[in-house]
Amino acid sequence: RSLNMQIQTSLSTLNVLTVERLLAELEERFPLTNPQLGADLNSIMYKAGQRSVVDWVASRLSEGD
Repeated sequence: RSLNMQIQTSLSTLNVLTVERLLAELEERFPLTNPQLGADLNSIMYKAGQRSVVDWVASRLSEGD
């Protein structure tokens, strides 16, 4: 019983990263934007790839609801 209480206390004091919090951070870091005029194709594709990961995480999270 004492060990279980210690484990629960220890877990509650951890800074736990939830999927929702991760998604919020990804949304902030990689917002949906339009390509800049004159941007090279590699840059556009790279940013699109980053954003596709954010969209995928959001999609997977909404599937769980």
